[in-house]
Amino acid sequence: MRAPLAVALLLVARARPAAALDKTPIFDELNASFAYYDPTNPVLASADRAAAARSWLRGYLWNRSNTVLILDNRVIVDGEFLRSTGDKGRRHLRFLSTLVYSSLGASRKATRRRVARRLPNAVYHFNQLSTGEGCPDDREPCLVIAKDRRSRPGVLVPNPYFGDMRDWHDFQSKLRKVGAPRKFVMRERQAFWRGAIMNYDSESPADACPKESGNYARLQALALTLAHPEAVNARCVFAEACRPRKNGSKCGSMPYDMYADKVVRDPVALSTGEFVYEPDYSRHKYVLNLPGSTFGGYSRNLNHLWAIGSVVMQWRNEAIEWYYPALEEGQTHVTVDASNLVEHVEALEAAPAKSFALRQGASEVGKELVCAQCITDYFTKVLGALRERWAMHEVLDDPCVLRNFLREPETQEALNCSQLNLVEIVSRYDDKLQSRSHSWHHSGAHPARDA
Repeated sequence: MRAPLAVALLLVARARPAAALDKTPIFDELNASFAYYDPTNPVLASADRAAAARSWLRGYLWNRSNTVLILDNRVIVDGEFLRSTGDKGRRHLRFLSTLVYSSLGASRKATRRRVARRLPNAVYHFNQLSTGEGCPDDREPCLVIAKDRRSRPGVLVPNPYFGDMRDWHDFQSKLRKVGAPRKFVMRERQAFWRGAIMNYDSESPADACPKESGNYARLQALALTLAHPEAVNARCVFAEACRPRKNGSKCGSMPYDMYADKVVRDPVALSTGEFVYEPDYSRHKYVLNLPGSTFGGYSRNLNHLWAIGSVVMQWRNEAIEWYYPALEEGQTHVTVDASNLVEHVEALEAAPAKSFALRQGASEVGKELVCAQCITDYFTKVLGALRERWAMHEVLDDPCVLRNFLREPETQEALNCSQLNLVEIVSRYDDKLQSRSHSWHHSGAHPARDA
């Protein structure tokens, strides 16, 4: 018994604590995304920044479907925003409004966490699409939750599924508390994933295939479950949510093998019939993040994977979120696809020291990049850069200047004020952490009231 124990101790001793994550690439990416707009930014080229800011704001305010105004720590949108941006837009507003709520009247617990602060006055266009496309004008700044490729215009901000920062703080704590007693060596050894697969069978190949990459990756993971059940455990949550493309030859670059065909013929066999709650992901050594089912973009699934004490496996994908530039292959995660997923699992099973280092790296991501305070700090920096580059403070920070600006005939005409239906977004907060709709949170849905 002593030899194996000595080997195990030696492997642990060789595993070094995760190096501090370099956040510089995040802000390099942020600066580059703002620099994209420099050639068409009239404020930068003007000797009179205040006058240029007034003129520019008349055109930027007000797009009813996606404009957000933060003014005197109040979050204001047009009613059309709630209809146009749907669930993601509402979640983004909930993120904002709970920050404002905490700064205005926080409980001692919320204040102690330092999650909230006074947000700077700013205005921006918000794009809820997972690809980053669809901003009103590529020449004007637009905040996006993800991009399907790094070169796409847009300023990256946290995806809306982090939600209320007080909830997120407590949820990460819960994930760690549940995962900590589960010894890694005792966890299930397969790469684990649960989710859904959809299809675009009703559309032509020209329309459907560009949107299929995420679903195809998910189907490949399910096919690997059939081919290598000892290494992969990827399944749909319900049979109704397992609807892969029926025609395996429809998209030439995404062909089916015999196992993919089996999944298509019998999706029920790879559907669990029940939802797996996030804390229970820590029953598994390796957790797999697959591209989103819509256009193959980001997946909200990744949000919680960093805090459960498992090795994070990121499926090869061009999609990017705001913190991805700080991730490091082999330190924070491993990149996999259908060609090497099984080999990665087998290699990590044979190298516990490497698994330990990857788990430490993933934990650092959870603590240093996607913690509640980290997200709040980053978003505040985005607002600060936005204000500075377009000199928004010249108009928004002085109540008298803002009042005169809004009364000017040119502004009245540009904003079409009589047609606006502005509402202030507020939040409710309950101290008891509750489970609802497969998630954990304190807060009720945010109501809106006339601004």
